Amino acid sequence: MTILLMIAVAGAQAGVSSVYTELTGCDETDDGGGLLVRCDGHAGWDVYVSPGEHSASLAYSGRAMNEQFMQNPISVGMDQYFSNTIEWRVREEAGGWTPFATIHRWMASTPIIDPDTGMATGESRTDAEVLVVTALREEGPIGACHTAYLDVQEVYDANTVARAFADSMADEFRCGIDQPYRIDAGEAARLMERGRL
Repeated sequence: MTILLMIAVAGAQAGVSSVYTELTGCDETDDGGGLLVRCDGHAGWDVYVSPGEHSASLAYSGRAMNEQFMQNPISVGMDQYFSNTIEWRVREEAGGWTPFATIHRWMASTPIIDPDTGMATGESRTDAEVLVVTALREEGPIGACHTAYLDVQEVYDANTVARAFADSMADEFRCGIDQPYRIDAGEAARLMERGRL
């Protein structure tokens, strides 16, 4: 099931808003190269998930899908996973609201081991929580690419900062050339000083 919700974000650019979809009701295929899950995105965009034992990869387009799967926002923790909810940044144009970026929460955790028994306690510690800002490209060889990783534990009001980054930086980001920004509190302050947030 796809849930669409248009909201106005305080401080957002005029004519820009958000739509939310859920990774539910998806289709699974396996052509021998591994399981691939396709979910409905928004406005004709699909979301592809390549699941693994301790992590999963995600892509928004069949164009350079493997390159999208190789993008890794988190390099810590035993288990990496992401939220079922995706925020789509959309811009009002003549034909309606057009998606140009997404914001998606990724997490990493490690099972807690009992030092006396050496067995997992059933609880985990959170090693990282990141908001991934992805630029969407309707044309070109690369359908989407990561533009920023925001450290939720470091950046105050990270959701608002992620929206501001998407609105100001997603269009100019050069997929396949530029490297994603890794935004902690210090980098967020520097981007604000430069008028990019």
